[in-house]
Amino acid sequence: MFFISILPYRYTRFLRDFLESAEKHFMVGLDVHYYVFTDLPGDVPSNITLGVGRLLSIVKVMKFDRWQEISLRRMELIQTAIEDHIHREAHYIFCLDVDMRFHGRVGSEALGRLVAAIHPW
Repeated sequence: MFFISILPYRYTRFLRDFLESAEKHFMVGLDVHYYVFTDLPGDVPSNITLGVGRLLSIVKVMKFDRWQEISLRRMELIQTAIEDHIHREAHYIFCLDVDMRFHGRVGSEALGRLVAAIHPW
């Protein structure tokens, strides 16, 4: 299972809380590979504890001048990553904003042939 998040500008400050809540609530006991796309890989905390079968990969992306541009280009970044290698390694791919947190369990019962979530505007 792969988990993708894009961190524009200084959004790396949200990563620790995001991952700690994911480790506590998201697919606990299952293998999860977190992919974090950021223009500031040096700002990603290095001392985040992940459970067994959990990996964190940092993907450096180019810096965009405006936040609107990263919003417009995010699907292109995700599509490229999926086409390059993720599609061979994962049955499910979740894509969430890093300034979100999990407040309750999300387990394997949420998985099916098609999985989707409605996000607030």
